[in-house]
Amino acid sequence: MTAASRYTTLHIPHDLTGEIALSLAPELQRQIVSHREVTLDLGNVCSIDASGVAVLVRALGWASAVKHELSVSRLRPEVRAELDRIGLSKVLGLEAIAKRRARRRPWFRQAHAMLVGTWR
Repeated sequence: MTAASRYTTLHIPHDLTGEIALSLAPELQRQIVSHREVTLDLGNVCSIDASGVAVLVRALGWASAVKHELSVSRLRPEVRAELDRIGLSKVLGLEAIAKRRARRRPWFRQAHAMLVGTWR
């Protein structure tokens, strides 16, 4: 068994709904197991339903089981609102992830500060 590589970004090219969302699960699991940090780029995701939420919850479980990190990026407002509504944004730790990255990556600190309005 080889050691997990450092990180990867998995671009989700479509909405996280129905069978399409469920079909992503095997690839997502493989990426989580083989990379210490996986970022899901949700920039093309306009909607998410129960199937998409189930895939995200499973992914969190897989990451936790192997002690790897899972994060999401480029959330559209409507997707973020849905994750907020069901409480998954807190489980995903969206704010905690941003703060952790800001500490590790100086360029991210500035970008995060600009987003939350504390940059000078």
